[in-house]
Amino acid sequence: MFYNALVRKNKADDVEEADMDSVVMVHNAMNEDTWRRVAQWEKLHEYTKGEPMLLRFRGRPDELSPLALARVMMGGAKPFDRHDWYVDREGREVRYVIDYYFNEEKAGTSEQFDVVVRPALDSFESALDRLKMNVYIACATFGLPCPVTGHGNSKIDID
Repeated sequence: MFYNALVRKNKADDVEEADMDSVVMVHNAMNEDTWRRVAQWEKLHEYTKGEPMLLRFRGRPDELSPLALARVMMGGAKPFDRHDWYVDREGREVRYVIDYYFNEEKAGTSEQFDVVVRPALDSFESALDRLKMNVYIACATFGLPCPVTGHGNSKIDID
């Protein structure tokens, strides 16, 4: 099925059907890593009615996010894919922008992919989340409790 989807999207030029087991395994691992990163952002919020849940996603491989565009303009690599993931946050839909980069120098290692996840700037709350996360990461880097959340670095994993 995965191979047929690649053929349908004209993306199977350098792929053999026999490679699909390993391709699907890598794809699934990337999806799990992406969800883990989304879940870290969601830890900035208190849930009273369950956990965040993925509602849907949309692949946007031919569209650069503003961050990806800025990176490319500064001479950085272009992502090989982009997704928008829509998460249910206690009945409210929140969009996340995800850029997927491939690092040729680390090909064949667990670090060959760089997944950049952040809430889309669709609301003041999402902009505030980005600010909070940056403060949180800065504090965790120096081993300080976060003045925003009041937590040390145990609540949110820093990658």
